[in-house]
Amino acid sequence: MAAMAQDRAAGGSEMRKMRTKSGEVVTVSLSVSGTGEKLRVILRFKTGGATVQRPVATVTATSQFQALKLGWALIREQKIVEKDGWSWVTLTP
Repeated sequence: MAAMAQDRAAGGSEMRKMRTKSGEVVTVSLSVSGTGEKLRVILRFKTGGATVQRPVATVTATSQFQALKLGWALIREQKIVEKDGWSWVTLTP
């Protein structure tokens, strides 16, 4: 998905910035896949030349953008980033 859609769904570009365990600041994106109303959301970012991916959830949504918004909300609510020892640069929207 385009960066602008990611930014809007996340609540702004600053809400997509995450610090890895090594201290590197990366920009997180969500990928959405599937057909119909059940869509799979995956957290993704690049570090050290590799793409890191973590499953977020399977959501019920009528559009890819709605799935993105739900995914961003779930990442924060379920502390998916923190479970891997990473942290958000900006904590609240």
